[in-house]
Formats: sequence, structure tokens, C-alpha cells
Amino acid sequence: MKAFSILIVEDEGIAALALQESLELSGYRVTGSASSGSEAMELLEQERPDLVLMDINLQEKEEGIFAGEKIMKEYDIPVVFLTAYADRATISKAKEVFPYGYMVKPYSEPELYAVIETAIHKHLADKKQRELHQVKDKFYSIVAHDLRSPLAALAFTTRLLNRKIDELPREEIKEFIEEIHETVQNINQFTENLLEWTRSQSGKLQVYAEPLLLADIVDEAFVLLKGRAKEKEILLKSSVKEELVVADKNMLRSILLNLLQNGMKFTLPGGAVQVNSKREENQVMIQVKDNGIGMSEEQLEQLFDFKTSRHTLGTSEEKGTGLGLLLCKEFVEANGGEIEVKSRQGEGTEVLFTLPAVPVQNAEAPADPID
Repeated sequence: MKAFSILIVEDEGIAALALQESLELSGYRVTGSASSGSEAMELLEQERPDLVLMDINLQEKEEGIFAGEKIMKEYDIPVVFLTAYADRATISKAKEVFPYGYMVKPYSEPELYAVIETAIHKHLADKKQRELHQVKDKFYSIVAHDLRSPLAALAFTTRLLNRKIDELPREEIKEFIEEIHETVQNINQFTENLLEWTRSQSGKLQVYAEPLLLADIVDEAFVLLKGRAKEKEILLKSSVKEELVVADKNMLRSILLNLLQNGMKFTLPGGAVQVNSKREENQVMIQVKDNGIGMSEEQLEQLFDFKTSRHTLGTSEEKGTGLGLLLCKEFVEANGGEIEVKSRQGEGTEVLFTLPAVPVQNAEAPADPID
């Protein structure tokens, strides 16, 4: 079990040393000892502890209260105040900054450790709660914008078709039906991604890893996307050979489908999207590469941040939510891999992700590098 780390902020040297010794004997790791608020900030820049034990009255009266408030706000680290003063005025001022604990000197070691453990676990619980609220807010935002819009368009198209069907020529009716079909497909794909992403965020995602022949899953994805690729005149290519990976089959299929669809979305007619792979010791590196329009540095930085991600139309005005790429990251990491995106505007995009490889008994010759 990980030993919790603690920063001591105490201006009395002997008291600080005694506290450090006591904490270390009890299994905690002391990251440092500061005698002032400014010194504490400097130490926090070097290492972020799990908790700060802060004396209220440092070199200046109540300096610890202001320093503790700043640490909790700017560094998101729980603070427990220590003080020799139990007067109402001091306690009232300390309570205003919402510390995770308050200990009056002298205190017993069991009391201190109980406060430390409670503070750290309460902070972890608070952090998890904030993350769940962020997920909920993002969920509502996605549903409000990215589901309502296509549904509204679908309602408008079907209503218009219903009213004018006896007047419209056959070719125009066919166009309406194709538009409806594409909208329904997009809603279906979006709903699947949204459900999977929500499941992953709520901790209910289960991974059923098994040995898989990567080429088979790539072929399955190509079959599913063949119609769309033909319609947009995009060439789907694969140089994947005999690599065996350990992964959840449905997740791997979803990763490849989302990455290939993204590649096609941002590639002009006549372009290509290619899947390559190579084995690197105990993992397989998989590359999905297109020669499309690419991304700016700003877009790359915001790619996996759902709070700032933006919706970008494809080269044929295709709409999207950005959720597919977030889902890819979740699935790759859930299967023990990592994902990276490289791109330059006008030159295309390259997505690299790793998955565990099926162990082999005999050493293999070095694989050719991915182009």
C-alpha cells in the first residue's frame, strides 16, 4: 500500500523535527518542512504531497490560514491546521477557508493520525465527486447539443417529406431518404459511443481481454466502412500482418472504427487512410494514418480534453462530437495501452496506440519500422 506523503509547515524547528519523526515512525513519508507560507509554496513546486500540516501562526499571525487557503485553491491539496490557540476568533477565521481538519496543540498521536487519514480520504472522495459532476455536466452538454441537433434535422426532413411526397420527383425523394438514413446512422453511432463513454466514466467498464489476430479486426472494420469509403472515394489500406494482441475484441473494433472514421472524415476525396503495425518487445504499436487536412497545434492540445474540445466539420461537411476519440483513449488505456496523436495542418494525421502483445517463446527478428 502506498505511504501517504505529508508536507510540514511549522516555524518552530524542534516542534517540526518532533512531528516529522513521529510521522515517519508511523509510516508516512514527509516531503519536506517549511517555516513560512512562501517556503511551503516553493516546496510544493518541487513535489506535491497528499496532505499539508499547517501551523496557523507562523512568522506572522494567522499567516498559516492565508497560506492554507491558497494551497487548497491553487494546488488542490488538503490542509489540516495545527495551532496552540483554541480561541473562538482563531477557530472562526480558520473555518472560513474550509480546512480538512483542525488540531489544537498539544494533541495525541492517535488523534493526529485519525485526522490525517480522514482528511486525505475525504479529499479523495471530494475529488471523485467533482469528477463525477464534470462527467454529468459533459453528458448533459453532449445530449443537449449533439443529439438534439440531428434529431431536430430528422424531424424537419421527415415532416417536409410527409407534406410534399406527392409533389416531389422520385430522385428528390431518394435524396431525402438517403439524408434520413445517414442521420439515423450518425445518431446510432453517437448513441453507442455515448453509452460506452458514460460506462467507462462511471467505473462500470469491464474488459474481457483475449488473444486476437489484429489483421482480422482491421478487416472487420474495413468491411463495415467499405460503403462510406467508396462514397467518399477514400482508399482504405492495411499492412497489418500476423501480430497477436491481448485486448477486448469489442473495444478494439470500436477503437479502429472510430479512428478510421475520423481519418475518412478529414481526408479529401481521392485520399487514403492506412493501418500499420509492428511488434515492440511485449507490445504492438498500431498506427492509423491519413493524408487529410490535419490539425493545428491548438486543436492537438485540446484533443483529449472534453471541457475544451470543439466540433469540426469534415471535408464533406460531416458532423461529429469529438466523443469517439475520447472513447478511443478510454478503451486503449483500459486495455493497458497508450495513445498519441501527431498532426500538421495540410499534411494529415497519425494516431499511434499500443496494446499488449501475446507473449512468444522464441525471440523474433526486429520488425520493420512503421512508415
